[in-house]
Amino acid sequence: MTDGKEMHVDDSLIRSIFYEFTRDPMDSSTRIMIVVALAMNGKMRMSDLMKLTGCGKSSISNHVYRLEDAGYLKTRKVSIFSSPRVIVEITDKGLEFYRKYVSIISKLSGK
Repeated sequence: MTDGKEMHVDDSLIRSIFYEFTRDPMDSSTRIMIVVALAMNGKMRMSDLMKLTGCGKSSISNHVYRLEDAGYLKTRKVSIFSSPRVIVEITDKGLEFYRKYVSIISKLSGK
C-alpha cells in the first residue's frame, strides 16, 4: 500500500516477469547484466565484461558461453598487436530480450 491506496499489478505482467527472468539462460542476474550492457554498447571486450560484472575469467566465460549457446550473443576472436582478444556482440535475440526487459521494468515503474 502506498498513500492509503491499494496497488494493483496486472497478473499477466507478474507471469511475464517470472517467465522471462527465471528461465534458462536468463536465470542469472549476471547474464541479464551482460545482455543489458551489450544492448547499450553493441559489442564489448570480454575483459570489459569481467570488469563490469566483477566475474573472473572462467566465470565470465561460462556466462558468455551459455548466452551464446542460447543465441543471445556471439563472440569472435581478434588479434590486436599480436595479442588475442575476445569481442562479444549482441544478437537480434539478445536485443529482443533487452526490449522486453525494459518494457516490463517500465510497466512496473508506471512510466
